[in-house]
Amino acid sequence: MSTTQNNSGNKTLDPIQDPISPYYLHPCDSQLLLVPIPFNGTGFNDWKILVTITLSSKNKLAFINAQIPQPNSSDPNFKAWERINSTIICWFMKVLDPQIARSVLYFLTAQEIWQNLEERFGITSGTQIYSLAQQIFDIDQGSDCLCTYFTKIKMLWDEFDTSNPLPTCNCTNCTCGINSKLLQMREEQRLILFLMKLNPAYKTIRGNILMQQPLPSISYAYRLIMQEEKHSALVSPINPTTDEVIGLVAVNKQKFYNTNTNIASQSQNITYRPPHYGTNNINTRKSNLFCNYCKK
Repeated sequence: MSTTQNNSGNKTLDPIQDPISPYYLHPCDSQLLLVPIPFNGTGFNDWKILVTITLSSKNKLAFINAQIPQPNSSDPNFKAWERINSTIICWFMKVLDPQIARSVLYFLTAQEIWQNLEERFGITSGTQIYSLAQQIFDIDQGSDCLCTYFTKIKMLWDEFDTSNPLPTCNCTNCTCGINSKLLQMREEQRLILFLMKLNPAYKTIRGNILMQQPLPSISYAYRLIMQEEKHSALVSPINPTTDEVIGLVAVNKQKFYNTNTNIASQSQNITYRPPHYGTNNINTRKSNLFCNYCKK
């Protein structure tokens, strides 16, 4: 393992060999896949979050956000930087649609590729905000379970927050607390919207939540409604639907008809047979009469 010596005489690891250095690459990193699904031009915000999480876990996020700019060719870390830059570009090419990857192929640094993608796909338009707001307004629980319904609306909220974030106060030593007030107001509005779109079966628990002062958080309300859903599934009887009842009646009628038909057909095939029926029985009876007459 190579080492270097600083001005104080202490030996330090080469950045390429130091695991805590951003210039360090593990042998397995060459096969790294930043995200499981390639970016095809839609859902950039979700893709961006996944990429930044992966790069941060590999201690390489500083190479795309300009925290580690390209050094001069005479810098001792130039070769290491060049190696990391090429590696990140290769990671990008693996998780981009072939057409998008071709459009950024001639950029020399990973930072340039990242900036270009943000400029092309990360800028939010009024049309996107309108579309997200319309989807949030139109969503309701319907036939979905509570977990599925909450997941759908939560995904839309997250995407809307990324596209249209709340303003923040940047005053030094701010005492007005405007940031927390805005967050609280948005939380209450979304709680009411979430409760409005629930099925009528939850009207009782919905009323209990709305009567609380102050209003609970969305997470707490979700937990209460989930408990109510589980409780209702345990205590409610299993009531057959109208179609199931009609089908059951039809089956029973068919069984009753088939049973009576079989009994009637069997009755027609049964013929009464009196005692001594047939020729042999008649002859036997006559012989018995003669024998009795002779005995007299």
